[in-house]
Amino acid sequence: MPTVQHFEIPADDVERGQRFYKDVFGWNMEKVIDGENTDQDYWMFQTEDEKGNRGSRGMTKR
Repeated sequence: MPTVQHFEIPADDVERGQRFYKDVFGWNMEKVIDGENTDQDYWMFQTEDEKGNRGSRGMTKR
C-alpha cells in the first residue's frame, strides 16, 4: 500500500490540535511559518511508517 506523503490539518484551536496529535500519535510539531510575515502561522511534523518511509504533515488555523 502506498504511503501518504503529505496532508494538512485545519484546526479551530491549533494548540488543542497539537496536544491531541502529540498525545495520540506522539507527533511533535514545529512552527515553520510565522504569521507575523504571512497571513497565517503554519506548523509541520514529520512521520515515519513501519517501513521507514517518511512523510510530512501540516497544521494551520482554520
